[in-house]
Amino acid sequence: MRGFKSRIDIGRLAELREERGWSVKRIAAELGISPGAVSWQCLRHGIEHPGTRLRASTLKAGTVYQRCGYQVRPYTPEEDAVLSEMALARASNSEIARRLGRKPNSIAGRLMTLARREAIAEEAA
Repeated sequence: MRGFKSRIDIGRLAELREERGWSVKRIAAELGISPGAVSWQCLRHGIEHPGTRLRASTLKAGTVYQRCGYQVRPYTPEEDAVLSEMALARASNSEIARRLGRKPNSIAGRLMTLARREAIAEEAA
């Protein structure tokens, strides 16, 4: 995201989410941005709702479903392994995306999600 300047005040976002426990929808209305933008910035900056804990996915690996009119293909454990291995080898998101047949932005989001899960697991231990 080089060259992109976010208009979102990350400090304010963190205050509303972590200290006040506001929902993504409520924060979006308060800041005048989309709920998706709030979710992405929370993921990107490690901003969690109080009491967030890991939960197991209820989806079977490889199950395709619809979300907001878009087809979603969850990552499989095998894809996560390849993604993690390539990221550790310093492959670019574009290289990983080509290998897995996904978009670079999806790779960026998945890497942040995996890091978030690891941080939550470490805190719980």
